[in-house]
Amino acid sequence: AGLKHLIQEMDNTLVRTTLERKGDWKPIVFLFTDGAPTDKYQNVLAEWKNEWKRKVMVVAVSFGESADTGILAEISDHVLLFKNSDAQSYKEFFKWITASIQASSQSVNMYSKDELNLAPSDEEWLEKVPGGSQNGGPSSIDTNVATFLARCSTNQKHYLMKYNREVQSKEMYGLNYQASGYRLAGSYAVGDDYFALSADNVPINAQVSTEELHGFPHCPCCGNSIGFCLCNCGNLLCFPDDRNVATCPWCSKEIHIDRNQPSGGDFNVNRTQG
Repeated sequence: AGLKHLIQEMDNTLVRTTLERKGDWKPIVFLFTDGAPTDKYQNVLAEWKNEWKRKVMVVAVSFGESADTGILAEISDHVLLFKNSDAQSYKEFFKWITASIQASSQSVNMYSKDELNLAPSDEEWLEKVPGGSQNGGPSSIDTNVATFLARCSTNQKHYLMKYNREVQSKEMYGLNYQASGYRLAGSYAVGDDYFALSADNVPINAQVSTEELHGFPHCPCCGNSIGFCLCNCGNLLCFPDDRNVATCPWCSKEIHIDRNQPSGGDFNVNRTQG
């Protein structure tokens, strides 16, 4: 609804360049959000990308960790995360907006270029979210959630393991810093309709290191306590509690583990659609 309102306002108020007159410069829009769309936004988003994105300088700002930064990256090449929302941070944030508008306006007045010039900011309360157009296309990844598809080694049923993004304050050698990772939300059995509803089964070409994952999921299909086991074929499965061997439900090969040996370390695993 917000994006549709923005399009309508610009369509009604912006002066377009014609042979007889010079139109308005590109407007600067700061888009604030603290969540994901609650309506059917696909058609409006397509209109935005086809007709308006190149005509507007948009800075999309996520307030907190719940915004869908994947969608924001389709709206704007400049996606930022506002953090540490105390009173002083808000004051500095709106001062930064004013300074950014002034810097961009000077670019127009002095050089006749409608370019976006963002003022310097403090990463303690504002950081850039990776994404935008630098990867050559829109992002299909929701950076707030990491979801993984697995199969039960007992009955071959599918299930999802979901992790929510979290930012933790840490200290090393007297220096304070923030580390991003994912905390287990739960594991859930899914039916065959999952594949029919998962965006035509388009794979997500992104991986997450298990070093970033916190929490150990169980298998919701059979109850095995080890729900996160990676086969050499690259797929995930659960592992029996009472045996040291399992048959991968994906490739039918046997997997052996030695419970007396330490873990082989962290590894990368493919994300999927939730």
